[in-house]
Order: sequence, then structure tokens, then C-alpha cells
Amino acid sequence: MTWIDTFFEHNPELAGRVTQRSAHATHFALAGGLRRAVVTTAPQYFRGPHGWQSYDLNLRPDAAARWGAAGSPVRLAPDGSLSVGSYAQRTYSVGVWAQAGYTALAQLPAVARAAGTRLRREQGVFCHELLLTENGVKEELRIAAMPALESRAGYLVYATRRQGTPQGLQFTPGHALDAAGRVLAVHHFEDGELHYTGLALEDLAAASFPVVIDPLIAFGALGDGFVAGQHSTYDGARLNSSLYDSGGADLFVGQAYEASLPRYHAYRGFVKFSLASLNPMAQIYAATLGLACVVDASTLSDFDVQIVAQDWSAQDPLSNGNREAAYDGCRTGSLAALWRNTAGVATNSLLSSAPLDVSGLLPGGMAYYSLRSSRDAGANPPPANGAEYVRLAAAAHSNPALRPALVVDYFAVPSAVMRSAQPTPQVRIQDTRLKLRARRRKTLLHTVRLR
Repeated sequence: MTWIDTFFEHNPELAGRVTQRSAHATHFALAGGLRRAVVTTAPQYFRGPHGWQSYDLNLRPDAAARWGAAGSPVRLAPDGSLSVGSYAQRTYSVGVWAQAGYTALAQLPAVARAAGTRLRREQGVFCHELLLTENGVKEELRIAAMPALESRAGYLVYATRRQGTPQGLQFTPGHALDAAGRVLAVHHFEDGELHYTGLALEDLAAASFPVVIDPLIAFGALGDGFVAGQHSTYDGARLNSSLYDSGGADLFVGQAYEASLPRYHAYRGFVKFSLASLNPMAQIYAATLGLACVVDASTLSDFDVQIVAQDWSAQDPLSNGNREAAYDGCRTGSLAALWRNTAGVATNSLLSSAPLDVSGLLPGGMAYYSLRSSRDAGANPPPANGAEYVRLAAAAHSNPALRPALVVDYFAVPSAVMRSAQPTPQVRIQDTRLKLRARRRKTLLHTVRLR
């Protein structure tokens, strides 16, 4: 289903009220001249021959016997290669990268099969997939079991040949996730046109299977992401970042501890939204942030998921060079609002935050926020071995209905009479879905002399 289809499924009262569409937002008419913009990080529409069209990313063959989808410039070939303009790449094998170089363990099949939005090839314990997204393609390698190895020194990697000019494409390292929910660092090596992406064998040996590696290739700006700190001491993990991921399916927020290593983990999320579709004269009245928990792993301690008023535009897009600044800024930033406490939090439902301060939201600008655990903010370490985090759906989540959304209520034209002090918006959440109500005070229609 498309984003707008899933939105109307949960918000039927807004069907027929659409007033405007843009790449990242849909606008609706409410009562009393109020309008609502539902803004997402991932694109909702692309501009086609008949105006703004919704994405349908199910693979369809083209005249050149490749697979693609309307609105996406990515084309996938039967041999498992992908191309964007003059750039092309193909992952052809899985093996071990060590000091002696690369040694292949398994050759991926020369013929792939298309299923929905995915192009899949399987060989032994390895399953390689290419998944179309609204702004690029996710590459996933699923490892079903530990492969037979003579040595556990080095890295298990998949080998990719890249050719042509990237033309502004963005490549993220991604992260690896095992069956127990552990986040593992992904490593990348280059040798000319050949690129190797994978995991340290010592990490893989301690993992629960299956393990999934999922980097992203994006055209244009990258979306949200998370930064993690990992260290043998709590302060080391909390104060120093170790890895980041941008464009993944989930945002990790919280903490964890693995006593067997030992290793502490801290996770902080980052989201952004474009307000470019709002008229510069619009008067923003109220705003909330909608997030969905897809995995509640707060087994050790419940905590508040805090929304931080952090302008991380200087670290956008996230990278290894700037992740530390983003990570530190989230820890020290000012609390903007609470999203939810993890005690009994509903999963797989988009839930609204408390009202956000709208004074910093500018029509035509960008809205940046970060997400942290209240226990992380208070320097409270996990009390025992185990997990103390949640996984929130990110902009690249496969279910569009669960992706982060900034809901902005506004007046398209400023009130005829501007008051020096505006009342605090009274927001009423009617249910657990993204349904914000705001009432506008009556506008005075007679002339007022200003003193």
C-alpha cells in the first residue's frame, strides 16, 4: 500500500479533505479555517506526468528486461546488479577479508528472482536482497548460521563491484542486527572498484542467528538515523559514539549491557522534517511528533522517550566524521516534549507526543529533533545484564503507516488581528492514532486601535 492509503486507513475522517500535496507532506482542511500538514521524512509522492503521484514500489519489468517502479530512477537487473544513471554495482560473492586480502566462500547466483519490492538471491546460509525505497535502495545480506571457517580472524564480508560516477548518491554503512536484537558494527573496505562490507568475525561468532546487514544507497538527502556508543564502561559508552546508521528501518533509543563481554550500549535517534510546503505567511498553531514502537526491549527498566530540541543540521547527513557532535548534542540538548514512557507502550501504532513548542518552527524551513532515554539523560546505567531500549520505526520502515510524522496545524493566512500574547493551544488526543485536534479562538472582525 502507498503512504496515503495507509494514512486514510487510520484516519478516515480526513479522506476528501486534501488541499495540497508535496514530496514530503499532505495538507488537509480542518474546521474554522485551520489546516493540517502531515510531514514525513521519507517522500510520500513523486511528480509524474499527472502531477503528484503516490509511490508503488512493487517491481515491474521494463522494456530493457530490468525491474523498477514509477518514480524511482533505480533499475535492477536479472543478475542482481543495480543501476542509477551511469552508475552501476553488483554484489557477487560472500567471503572473508583478512590481511592476506579477500577469499570467497560462496558465489551468489547469476540469476535473481523478483518478489514484491525485493530482488533476491540465495546461496547456502546467505540470502542477498535489494529492496527499493522511495529515495534509493536498501541492500541486505541475511546470514542464517555461522559459516564453516578455518579461522576467526578478519571479517565476513560481501564483495561488490562499483562502476561509473555516483552522481551525488549517498552510501551509508548501515548496521547489523542479530536475532537477539544486538546492534553490531559494520565495516567497509575498498580496493579500487571492489568494495567489501561486513562484520568482524569475533562479533559474528558471539551473535544469535540470523544476522542481517542492511546498508542503504540513496539519491538526494538522507533521512533519519541513530548513533550508538559501545564501550566496556558505562561512561565510555554514554560519552563517546562508536557507530551510526542513517536510512535504516529502525531507530534505536535507550541503553543495554552485555555482561559476558563486558559491553555497555547507548542509543540516540535523530529525525528531521521539511516544512517547505507551508506558505511563508502561514501561522503555525500547534505541532506534535508521531512515532511508532516496533520492538519494546525495555526489559531491565522502563524510561521516558524524550524528544530533544536539537538542531543537528550541521551534522546532516550523519557520517563518521560528525556522529560524535550529534551524539553529544542529543545528550546535552533541552527537553522539547515527552513521547511516551515504555511501560505498557503499544507497539505497531503511531502515537502522538505531547505538544511541541512551535516558536522554532518556520514555514519553508527544516525541523530537527533527536530522541533519547530519560535514564541515559540522567546517567543511570542498566541495572543488570540485558536490554533497556526500544526500536522505533524509521523513515525507511517497510510499513509507511509507522514512519515518523510531524503533524503541524496552521492557519494558511495570518489572523486579521494579531495579539501580543497567543493562548497556549489546547490539544486533545482522541485515540492512540495520529489524530490531533486544535480549536481556534474566534477572530475579531472589528477594527482595534493599537496603543
